[in-house]
Formats: sequence, structure tokens, C-alpha cells
Amino acid sequence: MTLNMRWWNKLWQRRERDRLEQRLEASILVLDGEGGAGLTQAQPARVLNLSEGGCCLALPSLALEGFHLERCLDSPQDFPLEVAITAPNGGTWRLLAQVRWTNRDHDGQDGHCRVGARFGEAQGLPQNWRRLLSAAASPPAHDLLSSSGGH
Repeated sequence: MTLNMRWWNKLWQRRERDRLEQRLEASILVLDGEGGAGLTQAQPARVLNLSEGGCCLALPSLALEGFHLERCLDSPQDFPLEVAITAPNGGTWRLLAQVRWTNRDHDGQDGHCRVGARFGEAQGLPQNWRRLLSAAASPPAHDLLSSSGGH
């Protein structure tokens, strides 16, 4: 148990910002760091948690059209990701990110692989991203009225 707590404390200290648990549709595209051209086609993904600095993505596989995401770990500046997140308001947030870690999750229902992505320094989510996410998680006003007995 002590070993697990040490590991958790190390992980917790590495996080610079709080993450919000979310389930947002997304896609990723591996880019060529030299010219910015896509090395793969857009691949479906799901955002599991999100912060100003990064996100955790669930993917069906780490192998994308012959390109394995482990290569992004070896040279993150050479193989950045374009992460396109479908926002709750229906827009799309397009962010550049670097792969920070990968993991397999055989019990996960959102995909068998996890990827930790860190957003670029000069860019990030829209200013009001927290408000947009919390508003999307709230039930509509008419549902609140009907559940409380009001009309």
C-alpha cells in the first residue's frame, strides 16, 4: 500500500492544473513537426479528463495507420498531435499537443488505450471552457422544475 501511495503522490505532484472529468468526443491527427502536414488521417478519440494544460484521451489503439504513438514519446517535438475536441456548444476546439505518456486499459469502456497529451504553451482552451463544460453538465431548467414539483 505504501508503494502505491508514493506512486500516486508523485503522479499528483506532476499535474500542474486540476483536471475536470469529462466525456467529450474528439479526434487526433499526428503531424510532421517539420512542416505541420498530417502523417495520419484523423482518428476518433474520447476526452476522459481535461485541464487548461492537457487531457487524457481514450483510443481504440496506439497504432494509427502504421504509425505507432510510442514514436511521439521518443520525439514529441517531431510528432505533435492536433487534438480536435467537440465542445459542448457544438463548436470544435483545435489544439496542438505533445504525447506525455501512453497506457493500456483493458477494462476501460471508452477504448483500450490511454494517451496523456499536453497542450502547447502559447495556446490553450477558450477562456470560458470551464463554464461551457459545467453548463453542459447541468440539467436543463425545465428538468429542474419538473423534478422539484414546480411548474
